[in-house]
Amino acid sequence: MLIRVRQSGFNLIEAIVTLAVLGILVATAVPSMGEWVRGSHVRNLAKRRRAACSAPAPKP
Repeated sequence: MLIRVRQSGFNLIEAIVTLAVLGILVATAVPSMGEWVRGSHVRNLAKRRRAACSAPAPKP
């Protein structure tokens, strides 16, 4: 009589599928993050310019 032992953990196919899904998610997220960072820099620059324009002039 054969007794089946249940193995725990990942097998190779599961690991490859997981890596493929993660790769697809990263490939779609990186361009969006780049656009977000660029937009953040532009917003920061605009805020600094507005603050500089609205600041009172220094007294001599």
